[in-house]
Amino acid sequence: MASACTESHSVTVGAGGGGGGALPPALAALNIKPVLAVDAETGPTGSIGAKQSCYQWPFPIPAAVKVTVKARTGTGPISAQLYSRKK
Repeated sequence: MASACTESHSVTVGAGGGGGGALPPALAALNIKPVLAVDAETGPTGSIGAKQSCYQWPFPIPAAVKVTVKARTGTGPISAQLYSRKK
């Protein structure tokens, strides 16, 4: 899934699945090599920027970002959603 990030918006990513495996979502810029944010917790759901800690875009220019979710264990479908809101 891809979206655009700007310094005037904050981003939250949520992921979940029915297979019971760990789902750590990752947020990365499309044309920059390193991953920007990863969920460090384990469990059947994962999130980046949950509750009051939305991910803030640190650069002054907008860029396209992608969200990847890979099930570490378990089987079954998984889903992810990206939320963007103005600061």
